[in-house]
Amino acid sequence: MAIAFETSVTASVGTPSAGTLTTPTFNLASGNLVVVSCRINTTVTTTPSDTAGNTYTLIASQTSTGYHYVWYAYNTSSNASNAVSLTVNNRDFMSLIATQYSGAATATDPLEGNDVATQAGVAGSITSGTFSTSSDTGAIIAIAQTANNTPTWTAGSGFTVRQVQSSWAHALEDDLVSVDSLTNTTSSISYSPSTGNTSLITAWFAEPAASGNTTDFFNMA
Repeated sequence: MAIAFETSVTASVGTPSAGTLTTPTFNLASGNLVVVSCRINTTVTTTPSDTAGNTYTLIASQTSTGYHYVWYAYNTSSNASNAVSLTVNNRDFMSLIATQYSGAATATDPLEGNDVATQAGVAGSITSGTFSTSSDTGAIIAIAQTANNTPTWTAGSGFTVRQVQSSWAHALEDDLVSVDSLTNTTSSISYSPSTGNTSLITAWFAEPAASGNTTDFFNMA
């Protein structure tokens, strides 16, 4: 079963204050994968929650060029009106993207690996470090944020932009085709105008192993 994009929602708030930011609702199916990204101007020590009661685990974060955090939940419980929420001490230029995929492995943790890239100053594009994927890899998901509030985003080669948060610059793209057994590959995304510190967090996820092998993990280059 191939990993497939299902839906993506986003929310934002600009007024610095303690509180919770909640996404619009979406129909969350049982056994799916949800990836949640937060772009904010302060440290986050909490974890997202959702209406269905799923558990979210941090994939990666970076605090050197803005503040950027990405979590995921897999083998989800369903809820027809699911919303993802994150409570923080200061909702300072904060945005959330929550994206649902079907077809990821459920018997074991589908997360195979991640990469964090940062870039200071004017650039116009950002590229991950090199990484390799396994024979079971079914999706490479990359989420970018930049200090420029309203850029136009252009997907990297082989990727499709699935969600753009236009209030506070934040975008998610994925590659769901020919992503298995790649060596020294990268993810990238471009943005215009090319101003502001930027980060790109990339993660790759496994489909159920056709042979029943569930221990074929990524090999960093």
